[in-house]
Amino acid sequence: LQKMDFEEYFKSVAKIEFSDNVICRKAIIKIIRKDDNIWIIGQRVELDNVDSDDQLTFDGIKRVELAKSTMKFEINVSDLYEIRPTIVPDGYTKIELFDEGYNLKRPVLYLISENCIRFVETLKQHIKIQEKLQRGHLHLIINERSVKFNKAIDDLIERKNKATFMQKWRSSPTTTMMTRLAGVIDTLMNPVEIEHSFVDKKNMDRRHVIEPISTQVEDEYQYISHPVRLPARVRIPRGEPLSVQQWLDHVSESGAICDEESVKRIIFSGGIVPELRKTVWKYLLGMYQWSWTKEQCEQKQLDFEQRYLRIREQWQLVDEDQASRWTDFRKYKDLIEKDVARTDRTHSYYEGAENANLTLLSCLLMTYMMYHFDLGYVQGMSDLLSPLLMIFEDEVDAFWAFVHFMEKSGTNFELNQSSIKSQFCQLRCLLDVVNPRLSEYLSKSKDSGEMFFCFRWLLVLFKREFTFDDIFRLWEVLWTGLPCSNFHLLICLAILEMQTDEIIQRGCGLEDIVKRRMFHHFMRFKISVLVNMLAFKIPLDEVLVIANGIYHQLETVQEKDKVVANISIILGFEAAENPV
Repeated sequence: LQKMDFEEYFKSVAKIEFSDNVICRKAIIKIIRKDDNIWIIGQRVELDNVDSDDQLTFDGIKRVELAKSTMKFEINVSDLYEIRPTIVPDGYTKIELFDEGYNLKRPVLYLISENCIRFVETLKQHIKIQEKLQRGHLHLIINERSVKFNKAIDDLIERKNKATFMQKWRSSPTTTMMTRLAGVIDTLMNPVEIEHSFVDKKNMDRRHVIEPISTQVEDEYQYISHPVRLPARVRIPRGEPLSVQQWLDHVSESGAICDEESVKRIIFSGGIVPELRKTVWKYLLGMYQWSWTKEQCEQKQLDFEQRYLRIREQWQLVDEDQASRWTDFRKYKDLIEKDVARTDRTHSYYEGAENANLTLLSCLLMTYMMYHFDLGYVQGMSDLLSPLLMIFEDEVDAFWAFVHFMEKSGTNFELNQSSIKSQFCQLRCLLDVVNPRLSEYLSKSKDSGEMFFCFRWLLVLFKREFTFDDIFRLWEVLWTGLPCSNFHLLICLAILEMQTDEIIQRGCGLEDIVKRRMFHHFMRFKISVLVNMLAFKIPLDEVLVIANGIYHQLETVQEKDKVVANISIILGFEAAENPV
């Protein structure tokens, strides 16, 4: 690293904010290599204490005056995920540093603009930096592992279809594989029908003792270093759906719903009869409170209608001239038009060129974009809205149902993908305990071990894996919040358990595909190929039975074995008052 004289030092940082009320207004900053890592370090310095330019050098040899300072910091660049520069008044640039959990790391730096450029260029000499523009702001992604993950996710969501498959494969095999095999888009190839049948687990010999596990998925999760003994799995059959008469039995004279937990247990066990869905879903999604009277619900419905019309009018009044100066608006509108044109077009509700339901779907997504402009529109959202519109068949109800659904699942679509990453981590932690055989197999491949192949399941909550009738039933089960937090992760485990033999016998990790870079590997039964080929062939009732059985196993063992305390946190056992 080149040396800088004191004047350049002093101008490099005008101010350092250690906290909201601890500010150093004169400081220096250095970028050094130490212990094979790149570090950003800085300290307070007073100009009056320095007699000559030679007393302070960029390589840190002379630190006489710096030693007297108490305000200092050291940040290992490998711990960072993003650097976000923002221009502020008086010619300075604010530098914010974020870790992979998207937590702001102190201090916040203020550099004069020319030295901000030097700061970034110096970092680029030693680490890979990916520049991204989002809503007019520059984001510098600096964690190499995160760059790889985010590039794959970004390409997955954007559905880039211009280049041929082989062209993309040659340029970026990892991204292409993830995009085509685990994306929200339909399966890349028209695969031959595979004769895999879901194994009946009822009479399967189960291993109740889990082998020692040494994988640490993420820092916040502990090592599991000794066997965990799981009890025999209880098989609880599915029940009947909530009937009209059962619903009426729970409605009081005022219209309030009595014993909501009883209603939720019935729904968890068997779902809801179709004719009740547009009524009961409003309660499950939180549009109505269970305790509200009929009059309160009617008043809320009127409020919904008025607010919806106001929000819809906002984007409808944007003319071409205004839109020409509104980049994000044009971008979101274009994405919505492209996405709607290919959403569930094979279903009778959306088929045909001049389909009014497609127009309504587009209108609802545009209105949501205005309602939550910070999030805007991200491809895949149409997958969540489509079933809601089919059930409610009403513009206002479908919109507010979608708003409340996004309050539950919207973090999946955020820019930093921290929610998806966290769910990958939690899923792997659960897999280590519940299915050590598959976990050990996946650990042989880094990419497969990170559970990327489950991305589509998590992003759109299994929408692409089940028929509409089944996705209605699955979502209403998940919306009950029973029997624990993150029950959808147990759904993932159940599907993977049913396919463990198939994955191990015919599958292979993504790392092997990337390493060999040979197209014929895709024609074999790889994990992501197999996962995508399961679409519309998964028996939902069996999956729900297995997932519920896994829950009861883990609930029992967590009371006796502190080693699975992480599982208790993930599934929120402390908060689960009504296990099913």
